[in-house]
Formats: sequence, structure tokens, C-alpha cells
Amino acid sequence: MKLMERTQLPNLETIVDRFFSEFPFGIDIQLPRLTAPLPPLDVYENAGTYVVELAVPGYLPKDIKVEVTGSTLTIYGAYVINDDKAQAKYHHREIRRGSFQRTVTLPQELNPEAVTAKVENGFLIVTLAPKTPIAAKAIPVLGV
Repeated sequence: MKLMERTQLPNLETIVDRFFSEFPFGIDIQLPRLTAPLPPLDVYENAGTYVVELAVPGYLPKDIKVEVTGSTLTIYGAYVINDDKAQAKYHHREIRRGSFQRTVTLPQELNPEAVTAKVENGFLIVTLAPKTPIAAKAIPVLGV
């Protein structure tokens, strides 16, 4: 019996996809995610500062915590479900609730005294200033 190389073995996702694609009656079955998705974020530079935007629809400012340590920004959030929704019988559920933690390491040390954070239109916008100004550096291009 010839052993298959590890790279030739199908992974679990392939096996499950194959099983359900051959399932009778054309039923579209979607398995639940094993982990909850994290809120998406953007990180960019603007006017000498770093800006981090994080999608937090439904979260209140009091439900979000922002910390800066060195060059690392950590954002925590906890969505509190009210009693009416906690007791409800859901027929379909896609809206993400619960807690999350996102950590971003930026290329420079940050000034913790120059950080602002606000929730606006479902986005957390964090503006961070580096300890030393962001400056462009000319790099000489060498030939062969």
C-alpha cells in the first residue's frame, strides 16, 4: 500500500464541502462558524497621525475600551444584550454580538497623551500621534 504525502490529503473543509455538495434535494446547508468574526478595521496615516477605524455598529461608547502601550493599540468591546433579546426565540441570526478584542501594532512608539477616540455612525475612530513625527525619508536607488 502506497502512503499518500501529507500535501495530497484532503483537509476537513474539502471533505465537508464535498459531502454537502452531493447532498440530495439541493438543500443549501451552512455550518455555523467555529469562531465569531472580529469587527473589520482600517489603519492609515493622515496629516502626521495614525488613524484606526473599527466597525462597531450597535456598540455604545461606554461598551468600548481603548488602550495604548508603546506602539500597540488594543481595543476591547462588549455588546450587552437586553433582556428582551436574550429571552427571544431566534429564527435566523447573523448580527454579531458579544465581546471582542483587536490589537494593532504600529511602526512607531505612540504618545498616549495624544490619543482621541470617538464613535460616529457605527465606527470607532481612534487618532494616534507618534512620539516622534512621521517623516518621509529619501532612499537612494542603486543600480546593478
